[in-house]
Amino acid sequence: MIDCDVHNDWATAEVLLPYLDPYFRDYLARGELPGLKGSFPHAHRPWFHPEGYKRADVTPADGSAAGADYGLMCDLLLDRYHIDFAILTGEEIVEVSTLANPYYASALARAYNDWMIEHWLARDSRLKGSLVVAPQDPAGAAEEIRRVGGHRDIVQVLVTCGSQRPFGDPF
Repeated sequence: MIDCDVHNDWATAEVLLPYLDPYFRDYLARGELPGLKGSFPHAHRPWFHPEGYKRADVTPADGSAAGADYGLMCDLLLDRYHIDFAILTGEEIVEVSTLANPYYASALARAYNDWMIEHWLARDSRLKGSLVVAPQDPAGAAEEIRRVGGHRDIVQVLVTCGSQRPFGDPF
């Protein structure tokens, strides 16, 4: 059995700092304004769903992100349903397509891909990865596919289609 849409996550986006190009570390470490330190670059997005979008039935007791907990993923998904392969599609990382700075978006995608390979794919042979690219930087996306696309556990390229403005914005 294959689950083709497993949302792995992080407890904080700061896990990407060691993988991020030094030039862009300050962007993430200081955060965007308005926004909080350690938040992924969505802190200023005004169009979030008012009730949230995460499943309440898989939220850890400590309130952390369910997708950041490998043990919980094993208990509630991989082992419970006898999943042979789970294709990781990320969570907040898909928002790279909404960033105005294409170079920062590509740097975040690269950092996430390296983090996912080391933190997730290396720990369980059932996990397969989606290579994330920033579509607003086509040359950077192609370079990232060439750089990591041949990894044995990468099974697809995820090109998200977010918008820098909310859909329906009259601009």
